[in-house]
Amino acid sequence: MNNKTLTLLLLGGLLSACASQPPAPQQEGRHTGQGQAGPEPEQPAAAGEQAEGAVRQPVPVRRPPSPEQQYQRRQLPAAAQALWQRGQRAYESGDYSGAIAHAERGLRIARTSPELLWLLASSHEAQQNFEQARVFARQGLRYTPETEPGWRRKFNGMMTRLMAR
Repeated sequence: MNNKTLTLLLLGGLLSACASQPPAPQQEGRHTGQGQAGPEPEQPAAAGEQAEGAVRQPVPVRRPPSPEQQYQRRQLPAAAQALWQRGQRAYESGDYSGAIAHAERGLRIARTSPELLWLLASSHEAQQNFEQARVFARQGLRYTPETEPGWRRKFNGMMTRLMAR
């Protein structure tokens, strides 16, 4: 064999040795290498069987949240809350167009918010745009759940007032 062939064979052997995987690590305590076997791992109990001495835990029952809990959970996202507050300030200062603009932007974030729908309906009513006010009051009634009776009363009162116009 010439030197070139011998070099290629050695290089090939070296590369194949590097490419092999190292041996799997031994679990500690399982086999110590001194002929002593460690403790055997516990076998899981078969389905329907219970391990000796085990206490059976009750399975928790999930109940739907009460109406009070649902109401407490409903919050405006921070961005919509900020827009609603700006709209409220605009409304209180008599800038109804500004209030409408802020409320419409807020509705893009929280489209079923009673606060934002009320602000829109009130602002349109203040501008004497009664048809638009009715549209937003109806949406408020549609999207406000029964668990929020305060908002439903407000929207019902507004609808009664607007239907008379």
